[in-house]
Amino acid sequence: MPGGTRSCRPPDGDAAANSTDRKRCRGHGSYLRADGGDCELVDVESDQVYVKLSDACAGCQLASVTINGMRQALNEATGLALRVIPVN
Repeated sequence: MPGGTRSCRPPDGDAAANSTDRKRCRGHGSYLRADGGDCELVDVESDQVYVKLSDACAGCQLASVTINGMRQALNEATGLALRVIPVN
């Protein structure tokens, strides 16, 4: 698990997958910001994508739905079975 926010590195050297992860997280961020929340891509390690939910999203009862939506979008975009893990 990552120790804090750091720049993302490609999972297993796959720069294309890392770029897709970043774009998809940014896309979700625009929807979240419209509702007063936000998200940040913290790290990518192998098949694990670490994200931080903030503002109105932090502690929201629907955060698990948001994380699941991110996971589905990333899996569809990359064709990989990725895990999206929320961090504080």
